[in-house]
Parts: sequence; C-alpha cells; structure tokens
Amino acid sequence: VQGNGYAGACRMPGLLPMYALIRTVLSPAHAEVGMIVLQFLVGAVAIYLAALGAYHFRPSKLLFLLVYGLMVVNTYVSAWDHSLMSDSFSISFLVITFYLLSLYYRRGGYGRILLAGAMLCWAIFARPSHLLFLPAAGLVVLVYELQNRSGWRRLVLAGMVLCLPIVTGISAWAIRNQVLYNKRIILQDDDEREARHEAEEAERGGGEDLQRAAQFVAAGVAAFHQGLEGGHD
Repeated sequence: VQGNGYAGACRMPGLLPMYALIRTVLSPAHAEVGMIVLQFLVGAVAIYLAALGAYHFRPSKLLFLLVYGLMVVNTYVSAWDHSLMSDSFSISFLVITFYLLSLYYRRGGYGRILLAGAMLCWAIFARPSHLLFLPAAGLVVLVYELQNRSGWRRLVLAGMVLCLPIVTGISAWAIRNQVLYNKRIILQDDDEREARHEAEEAERGGGEDLQRAAQFVAAGVAAFHQGLEGGHD
C-alpha cells in the first residue's frame, strides 16, 4: 500500500479502511486476495441496488429488469473487480449513493440523505473526480423538496445535511496534509502524482532504450559475422 502512494498525499485513502480490516485477520498476500473477493461481493450487491434505486425513482418492473440486465452485461462495471484498484469500489460506492438518494426521494428523511452524503464522501476518497457527482445529488434533494413544497429553509437544511459528511471528511484530510507537509492539499497532491508518473515513465523508457540498444548491437554483431563469412568465401 505504501509503495502505491498511500503513505503520502498523492492518493486519498479510500481503500484503507477495508484493507486495514482485512489485514487484521489475513497476511498481506492473502489480504490482497480478500480485497478482490470483497470487490466482487460489493459489486454484485451494487448491481441489485442500482436496479432497485431506479425502481424507487420510477416504480416499474420493466425498468428494474432493464437496469439490472444492463448492469450485469455492462463490462465497465465489473472490469475492475479482478484487480486491486480503487476503480471497483469507487463505482460501487457511487451506485450505493444513488440507491440511498432514491430512498430519500421516495420516503424522505434526513438520515437517508446523511448516509448518501457519507457514501459519496467515501466514493470521493476512493476517486477524487467523483466530487463532480455532488451537484447531481443536490439536484435530487432540490426536486424532492420542491415536490413536497417543503420551503426554502428545509431545502437549505437538507442540502447542508447532504454536504456535512463530505465537508467534514475533506476538511479532516486537508488538515492532516497541512500538519504533515505544511502544504495546502485539498484532495490530492498533483505535484507528487506527476513526479511519480514521470519517474515511472522514465524507468519504463530507460528499459526500452536499453533493450533497443541491445538489439542494435546484436544486429551489428550479426552483420559483422556475415561480412567475415562472405569475405572467406
């Protein structure tokens, strides 16, 4: 884990809670397998929740079956489950957020919108670009409150409840980074990520250059031997 950037601030620790829990009972090698198995299980549950969430927004058995079928055959959903990457959990967390928002849309309740915000925060920590889904979650809150004629005060309160876990989580992360690195890092350290990427590219490029040089030398030696053999003839 530390070798993949989680020790610094170039990656947000979205996977670490689950990995730490599995590591309490499994060795590092077995923990990686356990994480992959957990990805498959969470992904399977997320497929069902996606269909159920769609049903909550528009009660229709046909829509439920359609969404369920599309999620099953869609390779983008399950493409990341076979390897230990944040993409698998981040997509599953987004789907669970969608399901919780659908519960709120159907039944209301600040507890549901708070859980949706917490799950979206976890999705952001797994993949920071998922912060872009916050306006979509806010739109669900807006539509629900306007349909129920709740008033602007209740609408603002619901929006604050949705954003509370996200603001709290990101603020705690930013404070941690400020204390450790004396640097303002809100989501992730792009400079560190770029440096790591350039180092990896240089390492791969250096290996390719050496391989090409070796091939060039080998071709030159072979041509030299062929020339000697031709001279003897």
